[in-house]
Amino acid sequence: MIGSGAFTDQAEVATERVSSNHTDRPLPTGLTTTREASFDPGTETITFEVTYSGQKSPLKGSFLEVVPGLNHDDPCPPITWEDPAVQPHKTSTTGLRAECGWRFDDVDIPVDHEVTFRGSYPATVADREELETWLTQTSKATHDALNDSEVTSTAYPVQRLQDIVVEVPERLVSQTPVDITLLPVWPNGIDELNPLMKSPVSGSESTMLSNIAGSFENVRFSDGCSGSVAVSSDGLNATALSVSTDCRIRAKVGNFTDLESNNFRITTRN
Repeated sequence: MIGSGAFTDQAEVATERVSSNHTDRPLPTGLTTTREASFDPGTETITFEVTYSGQKSPLKGSFLEVVPGLNHDDPCPPITWEDPAVQPHKTSTTGLRAECGWRFDDVDIPVDHEVTFRGSYPATVADREELETWLTQTSKATHDALNDSEVTSTAYPVQRLQDIVVEVPERLVSQTPVDITLLPVWPNGIDELNPLMKSPVSGSESTMLSNIAGSFENVRFSDGCSGSVAVSSDGLNATALSVSTDCRIRAKVGNFTDLESNNFRITTRN
């Protein structure tokens, strides 16, 4: 098995073009990542592609890809990317430790579309199985960096957001707006300091909400109170109408389509 920078044992170098691919399971945000790699023995070059696609809503923002060397002890591959905007990942700006990490900025994935980044670097492999192993290691290295539970960070929300908590005060007064807060859940837990959205709505979407849902058009609240709550026609605001001791707000946010708030009660003003 030969990695980048080691071209001594030509007996272990594939003599024909070989390729492989690996597709990750979809993330909670709807993102699917597919990786492909091919080796050209004529140029002794590995070409690497990472493709992102979504499901129910558009996705955008910055994305992380960790690309380790072919072998455990190899240095980070000196990849030349076709997109000059691809830059090395920086722990100092994201808080995430990701050796051999690359940052793809301004990624925009419309519904039913995909975006591909392609790069290459000098290296050799013995066979297709070696490429398969490397792609699996690349997937795991990226997953591990993104899901470090000891890190507090809002970086790479499309890849790191695990869930959304719908939070409503435990007691509301009838004929008043329902205060709804959408809180992101990262690998290290619920983030109370950086809400995705608050209702009643004022202003434009937060950057994180835009990243994982596109716009307010992909956010909808609905009554889980048997008629005790009225939701506005745009689905973004709710009003407490009548007394209820068992009330919830249901929500859809991008690919998160089955969210429900904590239980709350509606009382009279007296």
